[in-house]
Amino acid sequence: MGLTKDKATVKLENGWVSLDGELPWNYQREDAKKAVRYLSGVKGLSNNIKIKSKSNDSIEKSIVEKVLRRSSIDDSYINVKVSGTTVTLSGKANS
Repeated sequence: MGLTKDKATVKLENGWVSLDGELPWNYQREDAKKAVRYLSGVKGLSNNIKIKSKSNDSIEKSIVEKVLRRSSIDDSYINVKVSGTTVTLSGKANS
């Protein structure tokens, strides 16, 4: 996936380059930095690109509960709550 103007922006002012935007992978952020860092006339660089992963996977509650049962933890008093990709465990454990 290449960089597009709707994902990242480049601003140049008095030899200072500012990179802004959101990209799904860190290697893209690093590639954008490398692409402008050593250009003639560049005095400095601010890489403000943020990483925002596209995760469409949701976690199934039953899978988390099976993993707890296979562990050495007594899961009798542990409650599992799943919302998309966030798992919340509440209750008491013996460790």
